[in-house]
This record gives sequence, structure tokens and C-alpha cells, in this order.
Amino acid sequence: MGMSFIMNKIQPSQLAEEQRNATKLFRQLYSQIQTTLALYDPTELDVKDAMDKIGMVVEMYRNCAGFFSLVEESIESSLEETDIDRREDGEMLELKVALQLGRSMSELRDLAQKSTYSRIEGTTIDEFASKLF
Repeated sequence: MGMSFIMNKIQPSQLAEEQRNATKLFRQLYSQIQTTLALYDPTELDVKDAMDKIGMVVEMYRNCAGFFSLVEESIESSLEETDIDRREDGEMLELKVALQLGRSMSELRDLAQKSTYSRIEGTTIDEFASKLF
């Protein structure tokens, strides 16, 4: 856990900031729309303004989704590598993924266990893969 903690403190991720901003902006936007609807009939300008903000939030989430796709591809290519000399060491891969997701290795293992259990039981997981949200 020490290495993960240090890396997350020393190198705050731009992705983490984008995720926090997207979540914050989405909540603010939702509140603004609710307030506008409660106070008066929205004008065309209100609708355009809200749609512009929604577009920004969608774009921020799309960037985050691209990051997770990249992590997935990295894991898959590592697991599919047939040349043992070129294959990434399992512990190093695990550490790399944990750091990318802002988790310790034990937290990553716990999440993997929850994920497996949820698939078997057909339940949903109540947390994101990334601790950055």
C-alpha cells in the first residue's frame, strides 16, 4: 500500500481531476435544471445553456472511458503475450493497474473478488473500479 499511497500523493492524476470535475459538474447541472424547472418555464436560452453543459460532462466522461479502455487493452495484451521473456511479471502488472486506478494492491484484489462474486450471484457492485471518483 505504501508505494500506491506515495504515487497517488506525489503525482495527482489529471484523470482523477477530470473525473471529480465531471461528477461535480453533473451534480451542479442537475441541481440547476431542477431549480430552473421549479421556478419558471425554461427559455430557449436556458435549454441551450443546459445542453452545452451536458455536452461538456459527456465529453469528460468519454475521456475517462477511453482511459479505462486503454487499461483493459494493456491487461489483455499482457495476459495474451506468449513469449515469456516479453510477458510482464504478474505482480508488476497488478501494481501498475492498482496505481492507474488509484488503489492499493489489496484493494484491487478485494474489488476483483467482489466482481467475481457479483457475477456469480447476479448482483451489482456498489463502487467504481477507480478510486478516483
